[in-house]
Amino acid sequence: MYDLLFLVLVLIYFLFSLKLEEWLTISRLGFLSETPEGFIKNPRAYFYIAYSILIVAVIVSIRTTVFPWYVSLGILIFCFFASGIKGRIKAIKLYKEIISDLLKTEKDPETIKYIKEELNKSNLQIINRVKNQEKLDVMFKK
Repeated sequence: MYDLLFLVLVLIYFLFSLKLEEWLTISRLGFLSETPEGFIKNPRAYFYIAYSILIVAVIVSIRTTVFPWYVSLGILIFCFFASGIKGRIKAIKLYKEIISDLLKTEKDPETIKYIKEELNKSNLQIINRVKNQEKLDVMFKK
């Protein structure tokens, strides 16, 4: 019973935190409108939900019989990092789709040049910009 509950919690946590990281990244890239209204109003609530699911999964992992507790904990740690990475990649893909759509309708030459530069940037360059935005958010307690 605990094994099935653990697997369900891991799946829910992974999918929820993946979307959460995607929303956070796309909002830091300037497209807050691509996130749900609830996230716009209160993003911390979503983080509390994700961490609550994670804590419950850790507690349940102790009671699993199929996996030793340390394997269960390893699965959770993997999901924690994998959801963050995958969420950012999905957000960058969405970001590039949005700005490529903007490129089709834009008439200002400077804006067109900027959009083309953004489209040519690597995912790592965009992630670094997001990390810099995170630092600013912490500094100004956004």
